[in-house]
Parts: sequence; C-alpha cells; structure tokens
Amino acid sequence: MSLVSVSIHPLQVRDADTLAALYTANRDFLEPFDPPRPEGFATSAAQRRELKALERERAADRLERFLIRADGEPAGVISVSRISRGPFQNAGLGYWITESMNGRGIATRAVGLVCDWGFGQAGFHRFEAATLVDNIASQTVLRRNTFTEIGLSPRYLFINGAWRDHILFARTAEDSRPGKALSTADNRGQAPWGSWNRDRWAEQSQAQALGDPSRRAGQRLGLDLPQPGLRWVDRPKRRAAWPRCGSDARA
Repeated sequence: MSLVSVSIHPLQVRDADTLAALYTANRDFLEPFDPPRPEGFATSAAQRRELKALERERAADRLERFLIRADGEPAGVISVSRISRGPFQNAGLGYWITESMNGRGIATRAVGLVCDWGFGQAGFHRFEAATLVDNIASQTVLRRNTFTEIGLSPRYLFINGAWRDHILFARTAEDSRPGKALSTADNRGQAPWGSWNRDRWAEQSQAQALGDPSRRAGQRLGLDLPQPGLRWVDRPKRRAAWPRCGSDARA
C-alpha cells in the first residue's frame, strides 16, 4: 500500500486515550523491545499522568515526545530524551511504530522529520540512538538517516527480562542526509529545510534492502522532539514499494 504522508505532532494531555489504545493494541508486539512497564501503563489514566509529566519535562527542556501519524492515522510515538545543553547539545532518540503499519517506511520518515526539527528549531548538535543487536530493521532506519554506528555496548538496557547488548549510533548536525521533504502543518508545500530527492533515496534504499538478511518488521527505536505538524510530502513520481524497516521501542 502506498503512503501519502507521515507527520509528527507534539503529544498533549488530550492524546491520552489515543496512546492508551495504541499501547493496548501493541502490548505483545512491543514486549520483546520494551523496558519493564508499570501495572496499568496502557490505561488512559496512566497515559494522562505520563503526559502531564511530559508537560513539566518539556518546560524544563529535558524531554519531548511526538505522536506519529501516517495518512492522518495514529501510527506510533517518537521521543527525544536525555536532552543536554551547554557544550554537548545532545539528545537521545527512541521510537516505535504500531504493528499494523510496520514495514511501510514510516519510522524512516519520522526519524528524518525529528532530525530536521532537532538540527533546526531545537538547536541540537548531536543525536544518539541504540538498537538491540538483532534488530536489523531498526539499524536500517538509522543508517538511512545517516546515523553512524559507534560500537557495541554490552548489557546496555534491561529489556524483556534481561540485560541486553545494544549497538550504539549517532548523528551530528554536520552529517549529510540524502535529501528531505518537509512542509508546515498548513500543508502549503513550504519546505523550510530543503527538498528530499525521493527517487534517488528510493533507489539507494532498495539497493541496500537487497543485502538485508532479515526483513522482519521489528519496531522503531528513537527519541522524542517537539514541533507542530511537520509533514512528509510525497513527490509525483513514485516507486512501487518502500523497503521494510524498524527499530527498538523506547518511546
């Protein structure tokens, strides 16, 4: 199925019911990639508390979380956490995509939008992310967004009942990306950070996909960031399909 647009929207308290429904529907899907969750985490009441806490963290410039929408439908969450200012100007990236929308390139585009926001409006110099060693899909998402593999971190996070090794990635503001296509939320087609050469990117990513031994859906790993309604805009010329990709759920 072709995808018209992907957009990211800063999460608000009014989104509690939407998040509760997403977490409930994807509980089993996310479990292999998730840290321990408290009892009742997927309820509307718990999500409302989480989002109220987010408002405080956002005001302190420590955390941002976005709702990802695909063709207008809720598709997942992307978060920017561990924000550090001063000489570091660094943040961590975490994300996940709902099981029903996995494998459609949504995470790749959402990470691209967050990077454009982060290196633009938010003023970051560096993003970092980590994936489980066997999460090839998540690693593909990061590499397609010009993240560089740093190395292996043994027993990095407690995931699904065990301390799990992770591969660390990073991207700085100086790192290039093979184009970008953003418009403002009013969808007037304005692209304040430039245009994405979609055909060229599709050719490169399809070529990379041929070498992927695992095409499992996985999930999407990354970090949160704030910005109203950034949107991926499709070009008139389209490829028949987008390669599958994904990353670890930390959002």
